[in-house]
Amino acid sequence: MQCISTDLRISLIRSKYGAGGFGADGYGTATSNFFWSTTDDERFQYAAIASDSDAVYAAGLGTAVAAVNKLSGSPTWRFDRQGSLVDSTPTIDTERLYVGSGSGTVYALGLDDGAPEWTADIDSAVASSPTVASGTVFVGTNDGQICAIDATSGAEIWSAVVGASVYSAPATDGATVYVTAADGTVAALSVSDGDEIWSVAVTADTLRANPIVTTAGVVVAGSDLQLLDTETGDALWTLTAAGSGETTPLVADGTIYATDESGILRAVAVDSGQADWTLTLGSTVHATPLLNDGILYVGTDDGDLVAIDPETGTETDRWQLGGRIMTPTVVGSTIYAPTWGGSIRVVAV
Repeated sequence: MQCISTDLRISLIRSKYGAGGFGADGYGTATSNFFWSTTDDERFQYAAIASDSDAVYAAGLGTAVAAVNKLSGSPTWRFDRQGSLVDSTPTIDTERLYVGSGSGTVYALGLDDGAPEWTADIDSAVASSPTVASGTVFVGTNDGQICAIDATSGAEIWSAVVGASVYSAPATDGATVYVTAADGTVAALSVSDGDEIWSVAVTADTLRANPIVTTAGVVVAGSDLQLLDTETGDALWTLTAAGSGETTPLVADGTIYATDESGILRAVAVDSGQADWTLTLGSTVHATPLLNDGILYVGTDDGDLVAIDPETGTETDRWQLGGRIMTPTVVGSTIYAPTWGGSIRVVAV
């Protein structure tokens, strides 16, 4: 682990972004108490942060992985992979942070101090975000593999070829691991040995969206939004042109919240594929929606954080945070929203 350096800059902001809100009806305000920023070459691509009760863990498109105190904005530790770029969202469990790198290494870092507990070399760049389940780390590679790694030791359990580059985070239901590849391949593999159960192709220019396992099936957002049968891969329903291969939907309480390539947000019933409502956001979106305390939040490429009633699809607030917003996370009543430029905007709601 290396000491905190001036490469990680802290700024305390005592102003309001978009005070007074947006629109003629007098929307409320959200106070951005501070933001944390990295160097310019460490912008956040796609989702880039994870959080627990004490810290926000961030990795930008650069060499640094850092833990940032969620109250003060001060980095408590910083780990540098010495020239290896991160294009992978960190994932945490109760003991470790897991993150990939451009050099083909997966790191497990201690949550308290950022010290590496193990590294796993898998001989291909990793843009996929790791998924941790039942003591196993599942991660995709840019050369089209998915690897299962022991979360405690870092030993490889198995690897399997799925085809094109895997930029998404795998998903698992305990017995099966599901993965999407850039060419539109969706595969189901055995958790125990990586053997292929089924593989199908969906329509997508580039498929980066994570698969989502539900009791009804596997939600996949390519150019279309689809629910696939977990046992066969057959499409149970398809909503044409309702997905974006770049953006992972949110599934909550039997509803899929998904944005399409033009920036239209839909609330879709998981079981039937019926769209309950649609909302035009006025911007394209790369951020997975966030549901907190009965409010749906979506970050747009134009830098707006939009608050929406999840039952009706009515927009209730909109705040300009500056810069393309990537997938936010929430702790308590505070939203942490990473931006493409390398800042984490912190919004009290």
